[in-house]
Amino acid sequence: MEMQTIIGELGTATGVIPEAAIARTIEKIERHARIFVYGTGRSGLMLKALAMRLMQIGRTAYVVGETTTPSIAAGDLLIAASASGTTASVCQTAEAARAQGADLLILT
Repeated sequence: MEMQTIIGELGTATGVIPEAAIARTIEKIERHARIFVYGTGRSGLMLKALAMRLMQIGRTAYVVGETTTPSIAAGDLLIAASASGTTASVCQTAEAARAQGADLLILT
């Protein structure tokens, strides 16, 4: 029963994301040599999984806040996520990345 609920929720969520938005996201990821991810809670956990998948397909990806993560710079991409869109640390990280000249991909 619970599995069917989860599958139903995933179907609903994927049904409201326009395919053009997915295509733009893929294009943005493909254009950047270095990709950084940041989020807190469940959003952060999912972005860590994304970073791992990006590494597995040969991309250079970092999780903001890890001890081996370099500084973000101009030309890099930050993918940040916040369920509310107002999480202070996520907003601050996005603002700092933009100040360094990085591109942003924000998920809310």
